[in-house]
Amino acid sequence: MTQPEWDDALDREPDNWHRRLVYSDWLEEQGDEQGARLQRWMVKYDTAPSTLSSGSLWRFFGSQSKDVLKRATDEGYSSLPLVLWQAIEGVAWDTRQEAEQALGDALLRLKRLAEEI
Repeated sequence: MTQPEWDDALDREPDNWHRRLVYSDWLEEQGDEQGARLQRWMVKYDTAPSTLSSGSLWRFFGSQSKDVLKRATDEGYSSLPLVLWQAIEGVAWDTRQEAEQALGDALLRLKRLAEEI
């Protein structure tokens, strides 16, 4: 598969954990160790960005029903741990890739901070 094909597949089914694991292996083969680690982290913690409807912004909700997600969105709920939620820049993104990049950046910032302590 090519990167655009992976993006299309993950956009359609962002919580397909098996596909994300295969994608992480593909990223590793392409030399993107950081991207591969991020995909594996999302699988391990059952966390991926998703949308409530076609054309809406991407957010981190966790794996819950759409009704719960709608209420949770209105209340500002996130499936991310509080410390990670506070480290991430933004709450909603135009694309899944932007949301995942923001998550990866936040994880790296927290890792660096922990190493400094």
